[in-house]
Amino acid sequence: PITVSGNNATFAGNITISNASPALNLTDTDNASNIAFSSVGGALIVNSTTDQIYQIGGTEKFRIASSLATFAGGISAQSTVTINKSQATSALTINSAGNGGWTQYASTQDGIYGYIGSGSHLLAPVVNDNDFVIRAQKEFAVSIAAIEKFRINASGNSIFAGTINSIGNTASGFLSE
Repeated sequence: PITVSGNNATFAGNITISNASPALNLTDTDNASNIAFSSVGGALIVNSTTDQIYQIGGTEKFRIASSLATFAGGISAQSTVTINKSQATSALTINSAGNGGWTQYASTQDGIYGYIGSGSHLLAPVVNDNDFVIRAQKEFAVSIAAIEKFRINASGNSIFAGTINSIGNTASGFLSE
């Protein structure tokens, strides 16, 4: 049943809109903006003239604005995240509020593998906040075409595959087989 009281209506049950392109329009009379929910080809389309805000329990969790989307809290993906972009632009920028920050690489099974970020958080003692640091928790390896070419173990010893060339004939330390 439908209950009408003044300018308000209450629906008890489901509301069905049947049409080739069904739509439900909401008009905000004090802000002169409209929000439309529609379906084209089975896809839900939400269209508004300003930001779209998604809340849980009255707390904002996700916002879509005309130029960006923001999240309140972390983002979790259960599959591969792919970023498509045009050439000659950054594919991903990670900003930190303050001096530096880092990205952690970890496995729920094996724990933390390592970090990439600023020297102020990843070096002890801090040499320079602006240093770019790659920090491994155990050993650090570099590979080309899935073949290991260089490794630094936890003791600081290095293992090289192939020939080591010195530019300017200057070297220090020693090499052994």
